[in-house]
Amino acid sequence: MILGFTLLLEIATRFSLFLMGLVYTSLTFGLILIKQDSGIAWLGVHIVIIVMALALAKHNKFAILKKW
Repeated sequence: MILGFTLLLEIATRFSLFLMGLVYTSLTFGLILIKQDSGIAWLGVHIVIIVMALALAKHNKFAILKKW
């Protein structure tokens, strides 16, 4: 939830997106271990969205901490 709030408030956007990607990746590995195939597909979609947001984060003019 903290990462979501930092993203909504645009505080260190790239850093929070990177950490969200790590969280979703670890959740995906957990679902792979317990063989929940439908959850893996949903998390894969979320990871793709985070990667696209990370690619576009450099164009964010309203970010508070631009270096991260």
